[in-house]
Amino acid sequence: KVGFVVSAIGRMSQVPLGSRHITYDAIEGVIQQLEQTHATLTYVFVGQWNDHPPMAGGELDEFAHRLREYDGLLMLAQPGVSHAILPAIRASERPCVSLYWELTDQGVPSVFYDRTHAVRLAADHLAACGYRDIGFIGPSVENDGRNPAKLTIFTEALKRHNLSLSKKHTWFTQIDSVREQVTRCLEQNKKSLPEAFFVATDIEAMETISVFREHGVDVPGDV
Repeated sequence: KVGFVVSAIGRMSQVPLGSRHITYDAIEGVIQQLEQTHATLTYVFVGQWNDHPPMAGGELDEFAHRLREYDGLLMLAQPGVSHAILPAIRASERPCVSLYWELTDQGVPSVFYDRTHAVRLAADHLAACGYRDIGFIGPSVENDGRNPAKLTIFTEALKRHNLSLSKKHTWFTQIDSVREQVTRCLEQNKKSLPEAFFVATDIEAMETISVFREHGVDVPGDV
């Protein structure tokens, strides 16, 4: 019985436990591995934010008690959040592995997401499918927050296949206003969409697919 500890950030805090949602999709491979061993995974939402002080007192005891329900723990949280809940994880005396998108000190054994390799795999896949007119939906280089930016990685990866990114269909978005930005870009370009898009994150991809379908664009039939 595995507890998956995630910080309740934004819409994730509104998602019912056990449902398929952004976090589930992000760790699809992990869950498939667990199912092979007949393990069960349950979400454990924690309300801490990135600048929250370490848990202490009754809050620590209560959360540690919740964690003792499980044989082991997975954790997906920003470093500030993970360090805030680390005292409770240690008090629970349960083994824990952290999952994160970059290699940081989480205070427990960690597995990190190699974003550069992942973006290259996406470019390789689209090229292998035969697509030549490919767009990008996600943050600009300046707003990515990480170096190298996914836009830079994806552009360079396409060059390996003698492809170039469609400038017309490079739609810049921000995580908190994806729906509005994609809707505006789609309405302006609906008659000349590319064959495929690379979308920078799971959340933005889900919003994009939702907006496209609402506007009569079939995914993956049309794009």
